[in-house]
Amino acid sequence: MEGFKKPGHIFPVISNKRGLYDCISVIEGATDCTKILGLHDGMVTVCDIMDEEGRMGDTSYALQLAHRLQLSVVYLSDLLKYRLIMDGLLSSKNTLNMLIDGCSIRMYIYELMGRDYEVCLNLLELEKVRTKLMSAKKWLNENPYDSMSKLPNFQRSFSKVARQFKNNEHLVVRGEQEPSNTFCTHRIFELIFNDLEHELKDLMIKTSKQVKAV
Repeated sequence: MEGFKKPGHIFPVISNKRGLYDCISVIEGATDCTKILGLHDGMVTVCDIMDEEGRMGDTSYALQLAHRLQLSVVYLSDLLKYRLIMDGLLSSKNTLNMLIDGCSIRMYIYELMGRDYEVCLNLLELEKVRTKLMSAKKWLNENPYDSMSKLPNFQRSFSKVARQFKNNEHLVVRGEQEPSNTFCTHRIFELIFNDLEHELKDLMIKTSKQVKAV
């Protein structure tokens, strides 16, 4: 302890065992970094950054400082995305086909971290589905901290999903009550939308071959 400079506050903190999966904070992010590096019992030091006037530095100041000192910057969103991919949590995916008011609908059901995330699309309007999907991805990037309920075509109940398709909608996202941290939910849907983009490409190629065959 003699090596620590004072004044200051030194508080030993134990991070959640599941890291960023349980809590989106710099503590869990730092310990997840140690696990990614193979140091499963790693200990980290986390501190705040102060500006030249002795005030707490904000994000913009931290980015400027990193640029000036040529330091790398790691975002919690990038760490979470990396963990989700490396842990293979997007491998739990199922599909369900149904008819709603004459429309051929496919529901993609993703199970991640004990929650279900669902996206429904109209198989007869794949090009329009793709346009809606690109709009949804753009919304995620532009509104990283907004509730998913503000995403156009987001619904919480199956009855409202069906109503959307009856009203000539082409893509609907369904989800239960969000966890307290919408930041985590956005990163999950970002991965889901990227996966769906690949699914759409395969579906459009398959449909195109079927049309040519006819």
